[in-house]
Formats: sequence, structure tokens, C-alpha cells
Amino acid sequence: MLIKIPKNLKILFFKVKNVKYLNLITKDEQSFYIKLPSIFAFKKIKDFFFIEDLNNLINKKSLKNFLFYFLNYLNSLRIKTKKIILFKGLGLKLILDGFNKLILKLGFSHETSLILKKNLFFLKSYKNYIKILSHYKIGLGNFIQQIFKFKPANSYTGRGLFIKGNSFILKPIKKT
Repeated sequence: MLIKIPKNLKILFFKVKNVKYLNLITKDEQSFYIKLPSIFAFKKIKDFFFIEDLNNLINKKSLKNFLFYFLNYLNSLRIKTKKIILFKGLGLKLILDGFNKLILKLGFSHETSLILKKNLFFLKSYKNYIKILSHYKIGLGNFIQQIFKFKPANSYTGRGLFIKGNSFILKPIKKT
């Protein structure tokens, strides 16, 4: 089976203790690693990635699972994912400290900080929102979830942290 390699990726193969790995390198020099199953042979032929069954048995389920995982991974590396976090309310601030540290001022008596993962990077920090960009969609989602654990959105007042584009419905206040 042949898979076309996107032009913005370099592919390298290497072995560690008889386990084959695939190293995907993006244009901005970020590396991602995939462990390759031993039941298939892998080759790079020009701009194509070739997968061959070693035992001449058609392991349809194994091949289908690996291809689904691999193609989704390639698509996520080709397309950059951007999320915008909005913060509404008094005393809420997100401050970038250098390139890898995010300081959260969330109206508590103390500041909390998060260290940025290597696959994520910030575009801009503005007065009431911050843009985060990544090739790795799952890592971006996990990082945003970590931020939301500190200060979830209040469904009655409409204050807190929000993701731009997600709908949020305020609950009605009880009237006596």
C-alpha cells in the first residue's frame, strides 16, 4: 500500500532495541515519533510511504487500525490547529512568561503557572484572550483542559474562561 507524504514533512526510520520507529519532522523542526508494528515492512520511495505485509498474510484488521491511526496523525501534522481562549471577569489574566511558561491570575490569592509542552506555541496574548497554535490537536486539547481545571466558566454569571466558537448558554437566575 502506498501513502503520499505531505511536502512539509520529512520522514526518517530508526531502530531502538529491535523496535522500529518512524520520525516525522515538520517544517518548523518539530519531531514526532510513531512506533511501527513488526508485522509490516515499511519503506520510503521518493514522496511515498510503502507498507508491505511480511508474512504474506493479509492482516486486514491490523492494517486498517494502523492506517487509520497513521493517516489521522499525518493530517493533524499537516494542518495547524488554533484555539482562542477568552477570559471574562474582573481579576482574570493570562500572562506569558518567556516562551514556555503561562502564568494564570484567576482572582485567587495566589498565581498558578503552567509549563508549555514542546508541541504547543502561543501566537499572541491580548487583553482579554490568548491564541494557542499547535500541529498536535490532542496535545492542544489536553493543555486547554488543564487551564480550564483552574477556573471553569460560571454558568450563572457568564464569567470565567471560554473557548471562542463554543456555544455557552447562561442559566436563568431564580426569581422569588
